[in-house]
Order: sequence, then C-alpha cells, then structure tokens
Amino acid sequence: RPLKQTSIANVSDWRSSKSKRVVRSTLAAETQAIDDATDHAYFTAAYLDELLNGNLATAQKTPTIPCYSITDCRSLYDAVHKDATQVSEKRTAIGIASIISSLIVGGLRWIPTYLQLADVLTKRNKQLRQSMSDWLLWPTVRLGDGTV
Repeated sequence: RPLKQTSIANVSDWRSSKSKRVVRSTLAAETQAIDDATDHAYFTAAYLDELLNGNLATAQKTPTIPCYSITDCRSLYDAVHKDATQVSEKRTAIGIASIISSLIVGGLRWIPTYLQLADVLTKRNKQLRQSMSDWLLWPTVRLGDGTV
C-alpha cells in the first residue's frame, strides 16, 4: 500500500466555499465536500498528466498522476468502506455512492483530526497557522500507519 511511509508532498490546489445546499448533518456536509473534491482532483490529475506526460485526457482513461482522498470524518470513512445503505438521508447515500464510484487511487483514507493540516484553510487558529507554516518549510505526508 503506497504512502504508509513519509513522502515529500506539495499543495497543488485548494479551495474553500459555502455548501451548495442545506445539509442536516456533519456526514452530509463531509460527503458533499469530498465528492466535490474528488471530482476536482480527477480534473487536476488529468490536466497535469496531459501537461507533464503528454497523455491525452479522456473520460475513459484514468490519469497516471496519483490522487488520494483523505478525510478526518470517521463516519464518512466508515460509510464508504462499509454498508452505505445505513445512511438515512437519500442525498447523502447518493453522494457516498458517487464517492465510491469515482475514487481514483487508494480509496478514501482516514486520518485523525490532529494530523489534518488543511484545517488551517477554513479555521482561524494561531496554532493551526503555525503548524501549516512549519509544514510548508518541508512538506511531507504519511497517508497511513496501518491502523485503518
């Protein structure tokens, strides 16, 4: 399994926006966010694959640039990796099904919230800003430790 060891990383893109619809739960909000992010990551990977490797992007071809979907929402991780039919909201269940069908490489990965450096992009917190600043000096990631 790739990236269980620490690897050099970078931020190629990020965005923050308001939810496009009213949601009734954290699971619904996280599902919508990761579904949108997965679509955007696929586009970015296809674009970079074409730009850097000359591989023509098509809807039928998976880019050679690896993408990893990561969440600190354990209930979303469990819904994707277990039985999503347990979700009571139909729109959330459809979103989870979309995530499952569109994950590019490695499925959805869960990391503990304390390792979620991207929180600084949406939350005002001096400690988070310092952590991100320190990370940007030598950016690395480890997307698994074998526990999940």
